[in-house]
Amino acid sequence: MELIYANEELVTYLQIRSTPLKSTSENAIQVTIQSEGKASHFLGKVHRGSQRIRLTPDLQTHLLSLLKEGKPLIIEIPGYRETIDPKRFEKVFKKLESSSFRIPFHLPI
Repeated sequence: MELIYANEELVTYLQIRSTPLKSTSENAIQVTIQSEGKASHFLGKVHRGSQRIRLTPDLQTHLLSLLKEGKPLIIEIPGYRETIDPKRFEKVFKKLESSSFRIPFHLPI
């Protein structure tokens, strides 16, 4: 996961480094976030190179809200599944919010 804060805007990307993602003709791919037995489905935009997904504002808000609430979550993209521990996220996000140098910031998962 990569968080970039620029021009007073936070943008979140998911990066898959092993193989290119298979997106639709509109360069979109389904992203599923699971937490506490509930699943939410969103479309994320796949960038050139097919290994990076920019989250929509709604998806980013949902993802960050769950993490700020301390809820573990699972992110699924066709062919990939990753569990994110919110404890690691809290420290990283506080550092990002308080830092004067914010671009880019990578969260290893």
